[in-house]
Amino acid sequence: MRFKRTLALSAVAIAATSTLVATTTTANADESTNPTFNVAPAGPAYRADAYGAKANGLITLKPTAEATCNGAPSAAIKAAVPINIPKVVQVNALTGQCAIQPFGTEADAQGTVANANILNHLIDVTGVDSRCQDTVVNDQRVVIWGSTIASLVIHANYVKQGAGSIVIPGIANIFVNQKFSGGGHFSTIALQVDVLPHGLVAAQRIILGFCQLDTFVGE
Repeated sequence: MRFKRTLALSAVAIAATSTLVATTTTANADESTNPTFNVAPAGPAYRADAYGAKANGLITLKPTAEATCNGAPSAAIKAAVPINIPKVVQVNALTGQCAIQPFGTEADAQGTVANANILNHLIDVTGVDSRCQDTVVNDQRVVIWGSTIASLVIHANYVKQGAGSIVIPGIANIFVNQKFSGGGHFSTIALQVDVLPHGLVAAQRIILGFCQLDTFVGE
């Protein structure tokens, strides 16, 4: 498995702007301060990991459709049957895939979800796609990582809070296209929903679309 060249991928992903809809209001899911993909210098990747979904809290779901690649060359593709936890989350067509090319020349990881509804259709999402790639651009080795969402529909009033952060007051906090890096590790969470505790109901975290690359530092 190998993605198309990174620059072409980024151009297509950025052009296909994700949309977020609440009742009749439409807005961009990502602010300009939260670019779709980040780019940073990095060494060759020695490990790649990706999965479609995960949940922690009252209901625990281990990483599902998880693909892990260790060392070069290696490749893995995983898929999972739909997840259906009534009134909590329904997820369809989960995939995780990764590859590390011979001699570590390039590495990719991708976690996707075709569509999902959370909290009995309070939140509907389609086209969840997180991507991490280690490659060479203009003679420089870099990692490019980020995610896109085709549509995110929230059937309730919400409040935007900074880049990629949405609040449904008293119900849930939603985070779009989170990107993390440090110590040679680069990861992306396309969509994270933190359901707030209420009465006897414990807090719940749901993650859709995850990828990570671990790279050698100082290369």
